[in-house]
Amino acid sequence: MTQGHYTPETFTARNAVGYLLRCTLNLMQPRLEALFANREFTFVQWCVLMQLRDGLANRAADISRNLNHDSGALTRVVDQLEAR
Repeated sequence: MTQGHYTPETFTARNAVGYLLRCTLNLMQPRLEALFANREFTFVQWCVLMQLRDGLANRAADISRNLNHDSGALTRVVDQLEAR
């Protein structure tokens, strides 16, 4: 049996892959949103459209789950896209 990456003695939250990925997302999100500030779509709207275009989701529930967005917020995003 192979050893896992973490052991109880060496594990620290600061070095955990999940923690580091979350930190990366937290750093990237505002920068990505800023790139879309003067565009036709917001970053979230673009993400929804890419989910649909690439066949990653075809229902609102799928998009909501994939983007980790609550259903009410996603409904507002879809309504904004529909209005355009």
